[in-house]
Amino acid sequence: MVMIGPKAYIHVDQLNHNFSVIQNLAEDCSIMCIVKANAYGHGGVLISQALEKFGCKWFGVFTHEEGIELRNAGIKQNIFIFSKLNQVAIEAAVEYNFSLNLSSWKDFELLEQFYIKKQILPKVHLKIDTGMTRLGFDLKDTDVVLDKIANFNALDCEGLYSHFATADEGDLRYAHTQLKRFQTIIHKAEQKGINFRYTHCSNSGALLTLPESKFNMLRVGLLLYGVYPSDEVPRFVPVKPVMNFMGTIVEIRKINAGTSVGYGGIWTAEKDTHIGVVQSGFADGVPRPWFENGTVGYRGKQYPIAGRICMDQLTVDFGDDDIAIGDDVLFWGEDHGIQISTEEISRNILSTPYVIFTGLSNRVKRIPVF
Repeated sequence: MVMIGPKAYIHVDQLNHNFSVIQNLAEDCSIMCIVKANAYGHGGVLISQALEKFGCKWFGVFTHEEGIELRNAGIKQNIFIFSKLNQVAIEAAVEYNFSLNLSSWKDFELLEQFYIKKQILPKVHLKIDTGMTRLGFDLKDTDVVLDKIANFNALDCEGLYSHFATADEGDLRYAHTQLKRFQTIIHKAEQKGINFRYTHCSNSGALLTLPESKFNMLRVGLLLYGVYPSDEVPRFVPVKPVMNFMGTIVEIRKINAGTSVGYGGIWTAEKDTHIGVVQSGFADGVPRPWFENGTVGYRGKQYPIAGRICMDQLTVDFGDDDIAIGDDVLFWGEDHGIQISTEEISRNILSTPYVIFTGLSNRVKRIPVF
């Protein structure tokens, strides 16, 4: 039976390969696999279940709801929640054994109030802002925060972390500044007799550009899925793309030269040709701006997208080549020797693979390939 519509084939063997090469690079460091935002569009449950079998001990998600979904799917290993701490998240963390992000004085208040009522607290990782200017305690408050941690005996603060703002860019001066700030925080903690079990600052970019920032835990996101975080990082890790995103040809139209196709009539056939209607559009995650220079792969060749990408469909100029209703075309990934990368698409439409991957909708079927 032909499966009509958009589908993302998730190559579990490629994921295993990527996890293995990253693990080798990490050496003795723990790896936190970032599976937030539905594992960057790859399928949070599918990816996490596979990674747990490969030996992953830590998973990073943004919300406690994402964490609950993983627990309900049978994930047993550690789950860290990146979002701003709140009352509901504390309750969920205790029930489902999550670690939470401690990043403000209000967080301390909520934890203290919860402990007074329940006499139990979840584990937390202390976040101090070294220059991202997002979540995190102010750097100037480091000493006071560490004193608070040292004296809050009921709290298991198992981790210390921060986040780089420019680790995946060519100019690493600001990243080095952040790293020095983080090293100072660690030194101050040691002076106060605080020994965090996990210390982490590196993301995918820093793993490639700042090996001295590994500490004893790494947070790996995009690189895990086989894509480099930017064009400015060294590409010495042999990762492989995990996803093939494809859509189905549902109609074939033979049109004459001069016939316009799609919204606005901006594309016109230069000669008699065959137009294939593909049941996938920007509501599924095909980037709408990609129509201008975009192509799809089919049977070992690339064909231009014809006209604007619609919400649920797009059209392709197949010329005089044989095509068949029910066949799939490739939007990105590799198929029949054709490679179309999210990096290539990103450069063309001035976006990033992060945006492209997370734009895949829930109606895209995630299909594991072993």
